[in-house]
Amino acid sequence: MEAETDVPKGASAPETDADHWPSIIWRPFIGFCFGVTFLGNYFVLPLMKLTPATIPAEAWFAIGGILGVASFFRGKAQADPNVNTDPRG
Repeated sequence: MEAETDVPKGASAPETDADHWPSIIWRPFIGFCFGVTFLGNYFVLPLMKLTPATIPAEAWFAIGGILGVASFFRGKAQADPNVNTDPRG
């Protein structure tokens, strides 16, 4: 008798999809976008004598929070080899 948590044949459990490339690359992509936006808005546009866009503080806090939390857990994992780094559990 199958347990209720077993995945039927042909179905995909969320944990098995963790090796898919978007789940691996989303944090570096967010970091890259953050850097490009910051440099473009506060350095490139003023050099070109254009007015920088007004970016709400909430957007900076959201992006910074994502990158900060990711960096915290990555640093914690690198400092302690006993920390489980597999997102699937």
